[in-house]
Amino acid sequence: MWRLSRIMFEKAKHNARAGLDVKDELLEALAIAKKGEELSEKNSKSHLWYAILLGDTCKYDDTRVKLTKGLEFEKQVKLSLEIDPYNSTALHLIGRYSFEVAGIKWWEAKIAATLFGSVPQSSYDEALKYFLRADELNSEWVENTLFIAKCL
Repeated sequence: MWRLSRIMFEKAKHNARAGLDVKDELLEALAIAKKGEELSEKNSKSHLWYAILLGDTCKYDDTRVKLTKGLEFEKQVKLSLEIDPYNSTALHLIGRYSFEVAGIKWWEAKIAATLFGSVPQSSYDEALKYFLRADELNSEWVENTLFIAKCL
């Protein structure tokens, strides 16, 4: 099922570049990815693609839902890494999550504390650790190299 959700994600990216509205396509891909994750708990890519679609669809959500999806995103990427610790994409994504959390705005932190009782914690050093590990596995990834530079 992760393959289907990935294909749907790629199709939506293509359609978005053509100027089409892709919200419904992405939400459908998210639902399929969630079902795939539930059916294939031992499959690293099922967790990874569910996380990717959680991250991509949060642009349609309010702050409360974004924070909820963010926590689920972190959980799913970490589950993916438990199964496959050599996945450079998962390492990059958890690095991106750490990077975003390190730069959380004060009002987002207040909302998170109100809704969840705590605020996600991370640092740019932690993000850098993940980006460097991803770079060891895939040194040709320009976007990952950019985020290494942003952490320094």
